[in-house]
Amino acid sequence: MSEVGERADSGLRKRSTHNRSTDRFMPHLLGAVLAGGRSRRFGSDKSDALLNGKSLLAHAIESLDERVAQVVVCGRDSSRRLAETQILADDLLATLEAPGPAVIADHWLFGIWPSALAQKLENHLHSGNRSVRSWVEACGADRVEYRGRPPINVNGPQALAALETGMALGAGAETHPVRELDFETLDTSDATRVVPVEIPIAIEFNGIGYAVMMATPTDLEDFVTGFALAEGLARPEEIDGVDLFETGGGWVARANLPARSHQRLLERARSRVSESSCGICGIDSVAAALAPIDPVDAIPTVGPAAIKRALDTMRSYQKLGLATGAAHAAAFCNSEGDIVLVREDVGRHNALDKLIGALGRAGVDHREGFVLLTARCSQELVEKTVRAGIPMLATISAPSSLAIARAREGRLTLLALARSDTALVVNDPHQLFAKNRP
Repeated sequence: MSEVGERADSGLRKRSTHNRSTDRFMPHLLGAVLAGGRSRRFGSDKSDALLNGKSLLAHAIESLDERVAQVVVCGRDSSRRLAETQILADDLLATLEAPGPAVIADHWLFGIWPSALAQKLENHLHSGNRSVRSWVEACGADRVEYRGRPPINVNGPQALAALETGMALGAGAETHPVRELDFETLDTSDATRVVPVEIPIAIEFNGIGYAVMMATPTDLEDFVTGFALAEGLARPEEIDGVDLFETGGGWVARANLPARSHQRLLERARSRVSESSCGICGIDSVAAALAPIDPVDAIPTVGPAAIKRALDTMRSYQKLGLATGAAHAAAFCNSEGDIVLVREDVGRHNALDKLIGALGRAGVDHREGFVLLTARCSQELVEKTVRAGIPMLATISAPSSLAIARAREGRLTLLALARSDTALVVNDPHQLFAKNRP
């Protein structure tokens, strides 16, 4: 609710505002946790399930408690059961806050309700309507699109195990909700996937911005040291430590190298602008690496059968790859799954650049088709696809965390781990592969 209520049941839990983050704390809100589920989908009593030694209910309460004045637990046995356990994203409440009722479009159990609707809600419940979905429809709640990191719904042992694995890996991994698309049944099912984190690391040597590399933010001292050694800038004993600073969605790493390296640093820093190692080398700031991208305007008209058709025929188009076993391929496929153009290269981003260039030179209308890549789904591949105005990307390997985030920002339909039998639906802004639509 958008105002703290005057009364609450015995499940009301008051919390101190001490040490709350002011940019996330909303003192005018009452938080409510739905805890009336029967754990049917979980396969066992969800109240017995623990995440890092604490119950799922405790995690949900703590997640809300950091942001609202009070938390109420709603359910027949609020101390034990929790219908939907989801970890609240930092900016989710701010996204929802509006004058009227609002829910997240793809996660309608997250909602904000003005307290003026209390009597209408009571009448709705007394009429026999008990589902959240019926209430969303009855009050005409706005469905707000949320492009941040999607909430994780822990409604099964697989999701709980994935979340535990992701947490155990620390800064190296994130856990994301996805859907698995079965090409035989054409059905989708909810799944949870641990993905490697990918963020920009801005490297500065002797105060000079040398490069920005996309990397997993673990063992960064080793990474920067090894990078300097591999570039021939210093010997191990000449590197005087590495200082790390987290900023703006990435890290800045600073190290001092011997004076004899200074002139080479200046020369290499200038020349790296024209090189193509990670796809963005030469950019000297984290902010530039994460510059906003305009969303794709086109909406794909592609079904599961078209994706499978393209996958089944892709290998026969990979002449360089078949001959060498060392080349990536990027293919543009029409809405029926026919492969229109293919380009190959030893570099996955080079192959995609070639394909985009070929489409432009040939004047091919790419608004309804999709790109199929024989590569890992990284951030630069997503951004290139979005900037080219292509509405859908499918890759045969897994995505990184930043690839998922940029796909959501760019409203790119993204499939990964595409195989002959299944594919993971990672981002589906137009609900092309949704099993049940609200």
